[in-house]
Amino acid sequence: MVQMTRVYDAGPQSPLSLVFIHGLGGHESETWMHNPKDHSSLWPVWLGEDTKCDAWTLGYDAAISGWQDAAMPLPRQGTSVLDRLVNQPELAGRRLLLIGHSMGGLVIKTAIVHGMTQGVARQRELVGRIAGVVFVATPHGGSDLANLAKAVGVLLRTNPQLGDMTLHNAHLLTLAQTFLAQWAPLGVPARVFAESKGVLLGRKLWGISLGRRVKVVQDTSSEPHLPGEVAVSLAEDHFSIAKPQTRSHDIHIALMRFVKDCAEAARAAPVAQPGAQATVPSVPPSAVQLSGAAEAADATAAGPPARLRGAQDNRLLPREGTLLGRTTEVAQVVAFLDSSADAAVVCAQVTGTGGIGKTEVCKAALREWLLRHPMQNAFYVEIPDTAGPNEFIDLLGRGIGAQGVATVDQLLPLLPNGLYYLDNLESLAELPEGQDLLRRLKDQPGVRVLASSRIALPGVLGQRLEIGVLPADAALALFKQLWARQQPLPVEAEVAGFIDTALGRHALSISLVARLGDFYSFEEVLRRWNEKGSALARDAGDQSRQGSLDLSLRLTSEALAREPGALALWTLSALFPDGIDEAALNHFEHAGAWSDVARQRLVRHHVLTLRDSRFHMLPPLARHALDAANSECAGFSWIAVRPLACSYFLALAQAADSIASTPQALAGRRALLTQFAAVHRYVIQESRSPQPDSAGLQSLDFRLGNQYQFRVALSVDMLPLIAEVVSRPASALWRLGDLERRLGQPEKARALYDRALKLYESEQDGLGQANVLKSLGDLESRLGQPGNARALYDRALKLFESVQAGLGQANALKSLGDLES
Repeated sequence: MVQMTRVYDAGPQSPLSLVFIHGLGGHESETWMHNPKDHSSLWPVWLGEDTKCDAWTLGYDAAISGWQDAAMPLPRQGTSVLDRLVNQPELAGRRLLLIGHSMGGLVIKTAIVHGMTQGVARQRELVGRIAGVVFVATPHGGSDLANLAKAVGVLLRTNPQLGDMTLHNAHLLTLAQTFLAQWAPLGVPARVFAESKGVLLGRKLWGISLGRRVKVVQDTSSEPHLPGEVAVSLAEDHFSIAKPQTRSHDIHIALMRFVKDCAEAARAAPVAQPGAQATVPSVPPSAVQLSGAAEAADATAAGPPARLRGAQDNRLLPREGTLLGRTTEVAQVVAFLDSSADAAVVCAQVTGTGGIGKTEVCKAALREWLLRHPMQNAFYVEIPDTAGPNEFIDLLGRGIGAQGVATVDQLLPLLPNGLYYLDNLESLAELPEGQDLLRRLKDQPGVRVLASSRIALPGVLGQRLEIGVLPADAALALFKQLWARQQPLPVEAEVAGFIDTALGRHALSISLVARLGDFYSFEEVLRRWNEKGSALARDAGDQSRQGSLDLSLRLTSEALAREPGALALWTLSALFPDGIDEAALNHFEHAGAWSDVARQRLVRHHVLTLRDSRFHMLPPLARHALDAANSECAGFSWIAVRPLACSYFLALAQAADSIASTPQALAGRRALLTQFAAVHRYVIQESRSPQPDSAGLQSLDFRLGNQYQFRVALSVDMLPLIAEVVSRPASALWRLGDLERRLGQPEKARALYDRALKLYESEQDGLGQANVLKSLGDLESRLGQPGNARALYDRALKLFESVQAGLGQANALKSLGDLES
């Protein structure tokens, strides 16, 4: 239960309302009092008096028992606090300045993320009234939770069975990344304060401290990495920092200045919705680094990328301008949307059929539903072919604005309530672990699922809605609508017969073949269809001729091959499941010395579709190009385009390959992470090649070393593929071990470290051995084996010294120091 108390009333002229939020094991008022028995020592009252602002304290259930083992109530607490701030009558329409101590800062971050991403208008309006945020000794990095639990336990004279608090690290790192993504559109100032003294874990006797002192939140964890702000270290411990004894203490003076600055800004600017003035740091002007910058700006301004912006969202527009012959099917999907059912799957009547029109039916139904229910929260998630559970988790996490989500346990608590449309689901649904993931998604409170899939999912997603071929009149109308005007058509009966018997009234086949009128007469299309062998488009047991899609794609490829670069650009664009932007297309056109006519042909022939500044490709078209390229057939060639793809992704990785925080490094990192799904698809494609480019993947792995941690789910997929292909897989195995350790899989991590260590030893690579030993030490330390950890750190330190790796030595020494502490 959340409770709020106004401890100082500045009257109707108060420019701000200050809200103080305590942390784990804290108290609504005592957290802020240096003398709990003297109410006049309540710091929020002092700050209210000295700034002429209302001051409030907020209390919530922060008992340490709620953090036992793997439980993390932050999502729930963030929502509860946000809702209370929305509903507190005295705060209606008021500017707020939020001050959080310790875990209270994490509650603030969670509330802001929820307000910016969940699509609830009242919550977003509340976040839009925030005038400033203050973090006091907040563990942003998450690595200090065990120390915090011990310190709170000693302070409260309790002995809770907290388990391993570091289990929550992955969640807090995800929260940190997601909060940073929302900070720019929020557009408010912040102040950050850090402790510099340790808390006494013991007691004083006759003035002598008995026990040891532990610094609860380390410097690296107290820094939230907000642009233009750094943590200020104060001569206080974790608890005294929030309890100044006099008004002359540093934190009180600093906050008086900060509150007054925020008050002046609040008077000068009306309350506005967050996101109105989103800014994203510029990227150095190279074709590779510019790629993705526009999307980043759009995403921060518009909220979570997957959320539909009402019925007029561009993603819901009919691909061919109008949708013909689907009135009954659309009504069936709308009926599900209007019902209380939690899930439905739209599939083809003939199992395994792609391009029959499932997506178009779902889009039309969503458009109609949102027109009648504009306040509904709906998300559109396009799933690429071959996507597995890890890629789906990463995709859905990014879709809701959560960066770095790596597991379903991290993902589910972050999901805003609403409808999730999952397009092209079959690759995930064919895997047992994918089916389990979908069941958990469907069973998540507040979540409804609408999916389109080539296969039905009995027992997984509930109601089944089948889509068949187009009615004859609609199929003919679509063909005539798309046929080139300069090429006359024969009598309708002949055209209708071809559409029915050859194309099987298959929507995508009609769209592709009708556009061949740019190149051929109708008679020539018939001749080429028969010459290629209509047997390819027929299946003895398939009277509706769904096999026509394969032949339609072959004829389209043959026609486009006339334009230099068209098939190569088709293949390269297929590597970008999120869509390829203008900068990347320009880069490939320049590198391949192709004119933009190739691009124009791909757009005209339905291969690429421009939407929101990116060119998107239907999954069947991407699958056709990549499969044909790997087989070196139908004019496609992976060997031919490999150098262009390899150089592009290497340049992208090189621009991000830095541990520095310079504007250039940050811009390069942002560009890489924006296109990381394409890097993932490139690695998959290369690993499937009959002759993989081992050297290229080895170089890419080297450059991506510091970036895997930011996209864990995709990286866990990529690294085993790289390790199988490259000649020196030790680095990939070591990195994969680090990721498995972060995901709470110690045995998998240890096995990978052991394999990597043996390989580095056989290569006599001292630096590699030292890095793996350091990681093994970290693993043992986390598992509560200090003796084993110390021995591994000592071995690593000697190796770092022998290869004169100063940074490695420093890291090993720090780990040894932390262990001794």
